[in-house]
Amino acid sequence: GILGRATTAQYDLEIAGMLVKLYDSRFVDYGTLAPAAADQLVHLFGISSDGSASKQIDASNELLKCYLTKSVNTNPTLEFAFTLARRDLVLSKSENLSLAGLMGVQCFINEYVFSQQDDENKQVKNLKTDLENRLSENDISAAFQRDLVLFAMYAPLSDLQGMPKFSDDKDLLSCPELAPLMELTLTNFIKEQTIRNEIKSFSTIEDDTSVKVRGQYEVNPFPRWVYTSAQADVPPGIMLNRRFPHFSPPPFLTGNARILIAGAGTGQHVAHVALRNPQARILAFDLSKSSLAYAIRMSQKLEISNVEFYHGDILEAGLLDGPFDIVESVGVLHHMKDPIKGWRALTGLLRKDGVFRCGLYSERGRQGVFAARDTIQREGIGDRAEDIAAFRQQIFFDPPEGDFARIKERADFYTTSNVRDLLFHVHEDNYTPKRIHDEIKELGLTFIGFEEYEELGINNDYRTMFPEDTSMINLLNWEEFEKSQKEPMEGYVFWCQKRVD
Repeated sequence: GILGRATTAQYDLEIAGMLVKLYDSRFVDYGTLAPAAADQLVHLFGISSDGSASKQIDASNELLKCYLTKSVNTNPTLEFAFTLARRDLVLSKSENLSLAGLMGVQCFINEYVFSQQDDENKQVKNLKTDLENRLSENDISAAFQRDLVLFAMYAPLSDLQGMPKFSDDKDLLSCPELAPLMELTLTNFIKEQTIRNEIKSFSTIEDDTSVKVRGQYEVNPFPRWVYTSAQADVPPGIMLNRRFPHFSPPPFLTGNARILIAGAGTGQHVAHVALRNPQARILAFDLSKSSLAYAIRMSQKLEISNVEFYHGDILEAGLLDGPFDIVESVGVLHHMKDPIKGWRALTGLLRKDGVFRCGLYSERGRQGVFAARDTIQREGIGDRAEDIAAFRQQIFFDPPEGDFARIKERADFYTTSNVRDLLFHVHEDNYTPKRIHDEIKELGLTFIGFEEYEELGINNDYRTMFPEDTSMINLLNWEEFEKSQKEPMEGYVFWCQKRVD
């Protein structure tokens, strides 16, 4: 955490070495390393604010390798440099496949979010046509392999007609720069197509808003993740008591708890829960089969065996076989037309004294997002990948003012699906502590506490303002507290409990 935020005035070999070691650890969230790694790479290659580099970007550098293949770049200066490097590689049909291969992995991870110029688009279009012609002729020569790596900087190999039949070709897989791209952008795609056809459904998707939301995530499964950190095996009851000392967990919150995850997405949240609770029995579901296929494939890769995945709508969750000891729904309910209806359906599946982990957007904390959306609507900007890329460039080179200007500081701004989820979502609702208070009261839930507020120092500020609320569970106090904050949190992740008298 601390090292990941470290910045220096010049390249520091010791810090770079420590970052490489951390990138090799299974117990680190690589995303937390990205800011410091980017800072070191900017210094190492002498990169200016316009992306120009005083030194050639060296693909043999271990920190660069780790950064491009394990982190999403969230540094604008590096993005400009990588965009320029990619353009030079493809226009010159460079033989520097080491750098092109690394760039291909990064661009797959960020979903090809970098901007493209007309001459690049023309070159990539020609490459695609030429590659497909050679595939039809079974020509997979060295020149073909080079062009395949260059093309992979701009699109997944699964986009090439005729490419799937070469997914296990030994010659292609023996190319060190091509092999990782074959797995990431072709083999995994084929696996997900097979998995998708085998996903079980417990309901149809008929609600108009649910249909729209599903459509977005079928096109842009969210988020696209490649790695996850190892998780400590801590029973939920112990974890909750450590986080909220005032809370006395019921005895059934042990390692073999039954857990429902509503809104599985691409499975990153599911993986964290499953790895933390290897003895638990977990059922996870989602609207999007594309997202679920990704989630199932990643779970198989991580050898997670205690999760059962389903396709279905939260509004029909009552069809599932409850009750559950724990229900988790983070970043989901606020995308429903009437969130409390979904919340009620999930609460109905929660056993007496069971706990609910919920994540909702903050009305006060998302003013910058609202400002961006106003601009998007006013200017009639579409939500296609090319529209998103153009809009990002507009923000980079013609910076807006106020809260909107801080959008580019967010990690979500650096991948296509994340930008679409952040700024172009088909439906979003927002909450305040007062609204949370009213709805959990209506649902028969009691508030336990907000996650991460202790670590972020927010609880200390709250204690100063409301010293009498030692458990920090008065949501009406939190409403007044939030009003006093200059920069409220963008969202809430919190726990509550179902109490039945």
